[in-house]
Amino acid sequence: MAAGALCEVAVAVLRAQQAQQAQPKWPPLVFDAASGQSVGLGLRGGEDAIAARYAEAAPTQAPSGPGRAKLGVVAREVTLLL
Repeated sequence: MAAGALCEVAVAVLRAQQAQQAQPKWPPLVFDAASGQSVGLGLRGGEDAIAARYAEAAPTQAPSGPGRAKLGVVAREVTLLL
């Protein structure tokens, strides 16, 4: 039916339910592509309310502190045998 961001999928599911004349016997199943777990959607309100509810928040960048930047290098002990 739809793939992509959760807000887009939720709006697509709402539109599909509104297009049907009668209520479906079972609710649609939505799965997270990364984990395979099912995701429960709350489809209350209109498209704008659903899109706002499931919109991904912009990642906030933590303020950098003083000192050297962490480059992902981890110090380890090395033994040299001759």
